[in-house]
Amino acid sequence: MAVSLLVALAATACGKGAGNQVSFVSDAAARSEAATTVRLSLTVTGTLPNGTIRTFHGDGELDRVHKLFEIHFALPGLPEVGTVNVDMIASPSGVYVHLPAAVMSRLGQPDKWLFMTNSELGKNRVGIPKVDDPTKAFDAIKSVASSVSFLGKAKVRGFATREYAVKLDQAKLLARAPAGTQGSAAASIPQDMRVYVGTDDGLIHRMDFHVSRDGHIMKYSAETYDYGNGPAIKLPSSGQVIDANKVIPNPSV
Repeated sequence: MAVSLLVALAATACGKGAGNQVSFVSDAAARSEAATTVRLSLTVTGTLPNGTIRTFHGDGELDRVHKLFEIHFALPGLPEVGTVNVDMIASPSGVYVHLPAAVMSRLGQPDKWLFMTNSELGKNRVGIPKVDDPTKAFDAIKSVASSVSFLGKAKVRGFATREYAVKLDQAKLLARAPAGTQGSAAASIPQDMRVYVGTDDGLIHRMDFHVSRDGHIMKYSAETYDYGNGPAIKLPSSGQVIDANKVIPNPSV
């Protein structure tokens, strides 16, 4: 989920000592995190306890100035409606979801965006999930990378990159979690990552990692590109939005 500043000596990074490699990758994460906008392509593969594998792919944009994250994806195999194209925008106040007009019609609603506040996410029958900006991983890499190993050269979306194995300091990550959430946060911390740093621009072009929770293994691969050149994300107007709770009320209410 800045701007392209060139990194000096990027081409010699693989020859540096371990400590310098940590600094090099941390600096790349800091430069990437400073981008005002960035595009991303996200693939998530989940293995359920029964062995079923589900893959989800989405493309999106991130606007750090206004703290907006938009992603477009397809939900396959839904009962009666098949594959559904979904647009989601995460904002500081909540999440906006746009479903196809045919789906909204089945719900007896006009072709408008559903909205739910951040505090309501996951508590409604609509099933709107919490949407996490995958580029938040930049902060973890920047702040708590404990070791970095150069693996080799690779191409990402046509860009020459250098691939690194990055281990995160689990204790430091847990210490940064809000009070009372360390237990749940521990299960969401990746044990290690693969990070691809651009040879010419010194920015992160791809991150691969996985987490495990309650028997579910989730693998993430996020490609980031067009730093500083992403499109403006526009929130729907009040007239284009309906409260998700009014579409399908919360069963606890």
